[in-house]
Amino acid sequence: MGMRTIRPVFVRVSKRMVMPAYDAIEFIPLLITYYSSLCMYNLKLTIMPEFTPTQWMLDNHGEKSAEGHDWEVYAECVREAMGRHGNLILDTRNIRDKLAYEKFMCGHVDELTVDGKTFYYPHSRNTDSYRPVTDANSELIQTRIKSSNDGQERF
Repeated sequence: MGMRTIRPVFVRVSKRMVMPAYDAIEFIPLLITYYSSLCMYNLKLTIMPEFTPTQWMLDNHGEKSAEGHDWEVYAECVREAMGRHGNLILDTRNIRDKLAYEKFMCGHVDELTVDGKTFYYPHSRNTDSYRPVTDANSELIQTRIKSSNDGQERF
């Protein structure tokens, strides 16, 4: 088996003006904002009992591993135990998607594809949400403005 007994530990941070979420801001700006927020934060450290892998766990929870590795089953069981004990919401996305989202939100890449849908920055490349103004669109817009104002233009 080769897996060792571990003691899961997690930390909860009190809710204040700045939450230490590291998914939409880079680490250094987050750290500066967090330290300069002038709020008192409470940390609650939870140390869980030791978690030892067993053959029964590997046999009964083998479907939790996509590739059939024992360490993946063990890691997923520990993750679920921490989520249940700490009343945490477990995220099912993989780390590659999270890192791609972080790069997109921090401006390091201009394109992000999630679940088959592609998002662009700047938005002018996204034809679903933005249509650049053309001569035909401009004439149509001007016609609609004039007809709605009975020929009187308002600015």
